[in-house]
Amino acid sequence: SAGSAGSVGVVGSVGPAGSVGSVGVVGSVGSVGSVGSVGVVGSVGSVGLEPRIAYWLKWSVSNTRKSPSTTASKRSNGSPRYTA
Repeated sequence: SAGSAGSVGVVGSVGPAGSVGSVGVVGSVGSVGSVGSVGVVGSVGSVGLEPRIAYWLKWSVSNTRKSPSTTASKRSNGSPRYTA
């Protein structure tokens, strides 16, 4: 984060977009290993997209975990009308 903060002054000529664009550029050059997609996508992209992706992953994982138990309980109960 220190590298990206320093680069804001260097790429300050961009103006208002410097705080957004420089974070993405410097993140992809200097700290790809540590920052990863946050540095590449930029602060706007990470705030707008990554939480939705994380929520979708949690939702799909939770449904994947529910499906076998629902199927098993249906078989054990013998009631096709049972739903979790």
